[in-house]
Amino acid sequence: MTQFTIRPMSNPALEIDVTHRLVAAIAEELWRACGGNDELNWLEAEQHLMAIAQRMDAADAPTARGASSDWPVADRPRIPSKRLDRLEASPARRRSEHVGAQMKHQLPRASAVA
Repeated sequence: MTQFTIRPMSNPALEIDVTHRLVAAIAEELWRACGGNDELNWLEAEQHLMAIAQRMDAADAPTARGASSDWPVADRPRIPSKRLDRLEASPARRRSEHVGAQMKHQLPRASAVA
């Protein structure tokens, strides 16, 4: 089984194995929720903890290119600058800015309250 260790911030050189306590906590929650046998709950807790470790390993594994949106900035597809200029100057954008400016002028003004 995978070992889960932590390093306290106050003493980073110290490594504490918390695997046994994690299994115990999961087994206790299984017992609280479903009752059952201590040994069976312990075995099931170990299985749950191994599944968590596998999910963590899978999340850390590199993915095939294009399978994730977490591309490094340098590898992201770029929109050509000419297209960006066209998007910024599009009639719909100009229209929305114009409507926004009109609405700002129509807002009621706050009066000073004495």
